[in-house]
Amino acid sequence: MASPTKFFLFLFSFAVVHSADADSLDQWNVRTSGIGLNFYAITYGAGRFVAVGPPQTIITSTNGEVWNAGTNIAATFLNGVAWGNNTFVAVGNEGTILTSPDAVTWTQESSPTTNHLRCVRFVNGGFIALGYNGTLLAST
Repeated sequence: MASPTKFFLFLFSFAVVHSADADSLDQWNVRTSGIGLNFYAITYGAGRFVAVGPPQTIITSTNGEVWNAGTNIAATFLNGVAWGNNTFVAVGNEGTILTSPDAVTWTQESSPTTNHLRCVRFVNGGFIALGYNGTLLAST
C-alpha cells in the first residue's frame, strides 16, 4: 500500500491540521475531528489513519477528513500509536499495550510495567515503546 499523500498533526483542542500533500509542507489546513476530545498521537496503516487519546477512545479515518469514533478496552489514556507488521499498537498510562489488525477490534496485551508509556514506534521489524522513569520496551 502506498503512503498517504497528506501529512497530519493533531492539536490538543479538537482540531486536525493537515498539509495538502507531502511536497507542500509550508501550507496547512485546519479540519475538525468532530469528536470534541483531545488526542495525543496519530499513525497511518492498512489504508486508514488512527488517532488515540482519552480513555476508551480511538478514532479512525480513511481520508483524514471524516473521522469515526471508536472504543477500546483501555480504561486509561492512550499516548502513542504505531503501525507495522500488519498490526496497530497503542500504548498508554499504567503500562497499557493494545494491538489490533484493523483499528476496530483491540486486544489488551500483557505488559511488564505499570509505568506510563508515552510513545511507540515500529523500527527494524519490531515495536519499541518509551515511558516514564526510563522505561523502554521492545517487542519480540
